[in-house]
Amino acid sequence: MRVRLPELGLARLAELGFTEIARYGAGAPQVVRRLRAAYDLMEGLVGPDRRGIFRTLHRQLAAAAAAAASDAISAAFTEISSQPDRLGLG
Repeated sequence: MRVRLPELGLARLAELGFTEIARYGAGAPQVVRRLRAAYDLMEGLVGPDRRGIFRTLHRQLAAAAAAAASDAISAAFTEISSQPDRLGLG
């Protein structure tokens, strides 16, 4: 007897791999920058038909980061976290 399991598609794998990190790391500029860089990298590695997956993740991350920034630091947070940084160091 064989067991067959369906393979998860790229969209589902990306969602599983990044959503929780984005949700709980949205208040940390280093995490946001690193995720932006990861999304950019992965978007460049996939075909045009799959780039929308990472554009959606970008939009979700931007919304989560904006919601996490308090009014007092909102401008500085937005400035710092708006640029992708592969190392997240700034």
